[in-house]
Amino acid sequence: LEKHSNSIYLPDGGRRLSLMNYEREVTEKRYLNGKKQRYISRERCRIYILDSIPELLLYDTLAHELTHDYLRHNLGKVKELADEEGFCELTASIYNEKTGNGRINKLKEAKNDPVYGGGYRRMRSIYLRNGRNWKKTIRSIRAERKEF
Repeated sequence: LEKHSNSIYLPDGGRRLSLMNYEREVTEKRYLNGKKQRYISRERCRIYILDSIPELLLYDTLAHELTHDYLRHNLGKVKELADEEGFCELTASIYNEKTGNGRINKLKEAKNDPVYGGGYRRMRSIYLRNGRNWKKTIRSIRAERKEF
C-alpha cells in the first residue's frame, strides 16, 4: 500500500487505509480510408487495503474504493479530485447508513480536509437536496458538474 501510494494525495496528518489503482491501454486502429478508431484494449483495477483495518472501516473503505472503480470504468477520470472523493465518500456513507453503521459518517462530516471532507459535504448536500434519491442525485451532479 505504501509503495503504490507515495505520490497520491493524502490529507495532512491522515493515514492511508486503501488505494484504488487504475490502468488502461488505449489502442488505435487505422483503416485504409484514413479513419481512425480508438478503443480500450485492456483495463485493470487493483484495490489495496491495509491488512489490519477494523471490520467496520473495512466495509466503508471497500464501498469507497469500489466507487472509484465504478467511476473509472463507466465515466473515466473525474476532473475535480474533491468531486470524485466526495462522491466516493457519499457512496460509502449511504452504505454505512443502510447497514446500521451511520456513526462512521460523523467522522466524514467532521473532516477539515477540502478534498475528502469538503467534497463529501458538497455531495451529501446534493443528495439531501434530492430527497435521498440516488437516481435524482446522479442526474443533479451530472447537470451541475459536466465531468460526471
